[in-house]
Amino acid sequence: MISRVILDPYPGAYRFWSASYQGAVHDGRFVLHGLDPDTEVPVFFLEPNEKLGATVNLSGKSAAGGPITVTLAPCGFAKARLVGTGGKPVAGYRAASLIVIVVTPGYATFSRRKMEIESRLAAHQRTPAAIDPTNYRNGPTSKADGRIAQPALIPGATYRVIDRTTSRGALDPQVRKEFTIKPGETVDLGDILIEKPQLGQ
Repeated sequence: MISRVILDPYPGAYRFWSASYQGAVHDGRFVLHGLDPDTEVPVFFLEPNEKLGATVNLSGKSAAGGPITVTLAPCGFAKARLVGTGGKPVAGYRAASLIVIVVTPGYATFSRRKMEIESRLAAHQRTPAAIDPTNYRNGPTSKADGRIAQPALIPGATYRVIDRTTSRGALDPQVRKEFTIKPGETVDLGDILIEKPQLGQ
């Protein structure tokens, strides 16, 4: 269970969202604290072994009539072809951080673009590997033709495809695409530009 209201349990007043700490579901039951009664927040559910997931919007009033039921559905699947600046396929690229799940909308984390930084807050986002080591432990690697697959994507969640290897530097990642996936859907993201690929990284 993943949500921006599920925070690291450090002592003191300071709290922040991190993918390293996730909510627990025991025997199909869960409890979620800290919800505003009038504001819904997305909560993401993932069963990595069976590749099932769901996204639901919950507020403090959601369970006013009793426990709610969250029905998991088959996760989605995304495929793409990685290409360099000349359109040549990028083979052997281990893309552990190619996509991120966006838990809170905002500009891409570490972006240096002034307009984005001044107008919006940074997103809460993490790679699938941070929340799903079962399916992403070593990160997918592109094949000889540049093709790459991203399995077990949570239905209803927003994902971004990010190139962290651009000429602007590693701390100015470029969002190449943003998408939301439906239950059991396979999305073809087409060609994804990897400006300065470092193979095996």
